[in-house]
Amino acid sequence: SPDGEEMAFLHSSRDDGRYDLWVGSTSIDNAEQVTTTKNVSTVAWSPAGGWIAYVRGWSEVTLEGEIVLIRPNGEWHVPQLLA
Repeated sequence: SPDGEEMAFLHSSRDDGRYDLWVGSTSIDNAEQVTTTKNVSTVAWSPAGGWIAYVRGWSEVTLEGEIVLIRPNGEWHVPQLLA
């Protein structure tokens, strides 16, 4: 996060290259999974830290995916097509 208190990261529980978004504190061990799609890439925080943007369903073939906005607590916004 911009204030350095939280981090967003991709994690694959099966080490199969299929990732979900997790958010946790930078000072204690408390990471929580905030997506369950196993199809997440390219994570970025908003400047104020209220949103996390990520790409879901990126295709190397069509160069398309959805940009999804999600709150650090897991609340999400309607995805938009990225082309």
